[in-house]
Amino acid sequence: MKYERLTTDKPQSNKDFLLNFVFVKDGEVYLHGMGDDGEEIRLCDYIALRATSEKGCERTPQDILDGACNECNCELAALNIAAIQAAELRQRLADFEDKIESGELDFSCNVPKDETDCVLLQAKYDIALRKYAKLRRIVTHYNVMTKTVDNEITEEAEARLKELQGEG
Repeated sequence: MKYERLTTDKPQSNKDFLLNFVFVKDGEVYLHGMGDDGEEIRLCDYIALRATSEKGCERTPQDILDGACNECNCELAALNIAAIQAAELRQRLADFEDKIESGELDFSCNVPKDETDCVLLQAKYDIALRKYAKLRRIVTHYNVMTKTVDNEITEEAEARLKELQGEG
């Protein structure tokens, strides 16, 4: 399965735009297409501009960077926080995707190719489930009063597990 990159610095489609609307450049958060003439704009500039023009709140971009909106209860403060979070997560994903593309990080999915692979995958799952069930039986039959395990039930569970695995 080929990995499809989600991050891009030049969104071409609506999907690209939505997934990359907020991004980090030179250590600052930017918004695609929200500046004059559809240009990118720093988030702090956008928030300061909107706060002044729409809220009558005199904030400079530096005030925004210094956290002036963190205690506000308005939609611009919420946008600021959400955009910073989105930019951080997008940047981490972009770094991860860069490592995949460079071969530094292996991204391989073991997706079943046919019915045989599905049966094998189901068998591995069944064995893991049975091992889990065995542990549950042991824990379930632990006697709290005597702080011992009921060995008869444990031995029966182990024998049944071996039988199911074809060892018995």
